[in-house]
Amino acid sequence: MNNIVQIRLDNELKIKATTLFERMGLDLSSAIRLFLNKAVQTDGIPFSLNNENEYNYLSAVDNMLAMQQEAAKSGASKMTLDEINAEIAAVRKSRKGKM
Repeated sequence: MNNIVQIRLDNELKIKATTLFERMGLDLSSAIRLFLNKAVQTDGIPFSLNNENEYNYLSAVDNMLAMQQEAAKSGASKMTLDEINAEIAAVRKSRKGKM
């Protein structure tokens, strides 16, 4: 079953993110799914969180491109949302058995 997730963004952030991801061949929803898949795969936030005040745009683009290439290699970029959710559920189920 597909689920809908809604988030609130200010218009400027949405426009900037949409423009960025479109240059990379992604729509906003695909980019968010890619981020969520990588977070589940790494079992955490898939990038460093620190106190740097300067945003490193090139690093963010490099990371996104690397995630996009990794998803393409693993076949994840062609997965349906149902397949992605089933994979996430299987990982969660296997982790519960280890606790």
